[in-house]
Amino acid sequence: MQSVSIPGKGSISVNQYQWTEPSKTTWPGGVTQNRSLDGLLQLQDLQVNTLEKQTPLNPNRLGAESLSSA
Repeated sequence: MQSVSIPGKGSISVNQYQWTEPSKTTWPGGVTQNRSLDGLLQLQDLQVNTLEKQTPLNPNRLGAESLSSA
């Protein structure tokens, strides 16, 4: 899938893939979502940025290490 059009709002576009998983997505309003994946395609880092270069969602490190220490 390349993109989905939402009437009256804009479109959601997948700009880059890592193997079969989306790694960069553009949302309506120009918000971008960048995902870093490991070799097993598990999410390692997530960054969301607006057109004004604001980061509404701070980068999170995800993975087994952070879950096992909880």
